[in-house]
Amino acid sequence: MSLFTPIYKGNALILGNPASSVGIVTLWTLKAKAAARLDPSDYAAIGQLYSPTQGLDYLVRNLLANPSIRYLVVAGHDLSGSGRALRDFFERGVEEGQTSLGAPCWRVRSEVESFVDPDISREAIELLRQHVRLVVCAERDNLRDLVGRLPPDPGQPLYTEPMLFHKREPEVQTGVGENAVYVVRGETVAETWVQILHIIWSFGRVSDTHYDSRQKEILDLVSVVTAEDPNSLFVPDYLPCTPAQLEVYFPTVLTADPPHLSDGVTRQEVRYTYGQRLRSYFGVDQVEDVIAKLARERDSRSAAASLWDPRTDHRLGGSPCLNHLWFRIVGDALNLTSVIRSNDMYKAWPENAFALRKLQAIVRGEVARRAGGGGEVCGRGDPAPTPLRLGDLVIVSESAHIYDDDWDATEHVLARHYDELAARIRERRDPRGNYLVELDGDRIRVERLAPSGEHVKHYYGKTAGAIMRQIDHDTAVSSVEHGLYLGSELQKAELALRYPDLFEYVQDRPLARRGPAALPTEATTSRSNRLVAG
Repeated sequence: MSLFTPIYKGNALILGNPASSVGIVTLWTLKAKAAARLDPSDYAAIGQLYSPTQGLDYLVRNLLANPSIRYLVVAGHDLSGSGRALRDFFERGVEEGQTSLGAPCWRVRSEVESFVDPDISREAIELLRQHVRLVVCAERDNLRDLVGRLPPDPGQPLYTEPMLFHKREPEVQTGVGENAVYVVRGETVAETWVQILHIIWSFGRVSDTHYDSRQKEILDLVSVVTAEDPNSLFVPDYLPCTPAQLEVYFPTVLTADPPHLSDGVTRQEVRYTYGQRLRSYFGVDQVEDVIAKLARERDSRSAAASLWDPRTDHRLGGSPCLNHLWFRIVGDALNLTSVIRSNDMYKAWPENAFALRKLQAIVRGEVARRAGGGGEVCGRGDPAPTPLRLGDLVIVSESAHIYDDDWDATEHVLARHYDELAARIRERRDPRGNYLVELDGDRIRVERLAPSGEHVKHYYGKTAGAIMRQIDHDTAVSSVEHGLYLGSELQKAELALRYPDLFEYVQDRPLARRGPAALPTEATTSRSNRLVAG
């Protein structure tokens, strides 16, 4: 007799009778809800299945390591397609293929992208499909009655000896950097996401989690999306979500309605959705209150909504990750700042950001309609309504992490897309200003210009270091690349100032030689340190 022993994600399971032949998958429904309806002797383990990709792989490994499990009962909300993928795995099987990122895998024959790692043999997968029966708990079924009606344990003898397929642990090194607070900016969600992966992969610290896994984590990562069009979302195929999946996800954030199931899976209890917390959970519609507040008071700093319930969320598991929203009109733009306490940056952040952008657009539209009509809002002292546009979406991810399940995929995304993205971003203007560098008599003059071209400030000095310290004092450069560029120009300008008979300085051009004379020895030896030091 074999007793059930989880090999992977044991901390994420509710364990019952190890001699039972029944395993229960609740998809997105809280596993504790199902456990409350059952006697622990009725099942070996209960677990959730969020992901149709990584989650299915771990489930298959646990089942093959425990051939005593002969019934797998599915009962819960399918919010990501994981239930559909699980049924297709058993009903239609797998085929050789690749993930969307090009990695080899066993692809489930399903409309939902789902796969199992290729180190699990096809023979083992087919053995599992033949001997484990998938039982779907329909909406009309009572879960305990259904489990009680299952035939007696058919698991003697076992259909195979336990088969252990050890998942390769990805190797990763922790970078050296700040302990907290990194800022990432992008025009679109996709562009911002690739930069987020790069930052966490470069500087995140490796730690254990209570999900029986590891993570790379950065504290308080601030991401800013500036130009995502909520009416025409940019969803490239390298993102971990599709337009169809987003359409299923959006109502859970934008409305108070419980998730709608269209595929026959039972409607079990879900503790909350973000939409319920925002619009009905506390007995008020906080989104409506925010809209009304801003329509009355354009300059309000109190248009906020909270999702955290202090009565329960410190005591019960499954508390909301999205905790706080703050809407603020600055100038002619409605900005949204959101705080997410625990953020899976690989799988969850993109759909979080898309949904928040949609919510931001809803609030902007309603505020404009009520306050001024036609997209205009009156502010205190304004002689006439002004257009209200969609401003920045800022997401503060207090624990910004990538689970070890996704480390390989992260490397793959970065290898394919980061260099091209970085080159494109380098072409953009620094929002803190641009710089004109020239020689002015016996000194270097640097003019700082706003992105609009307006004069901001002059800096003067005889050395590159002296001017760099002034600019650094004003924190007037927003990117490392721009700072490096400015430093190189100032170094050239200092050489031309110091040796006017030899060099002529023109910004963005190599130093021009004025004559055939050689550069003095002093200027050719260890100059860079003195230039930087000033």
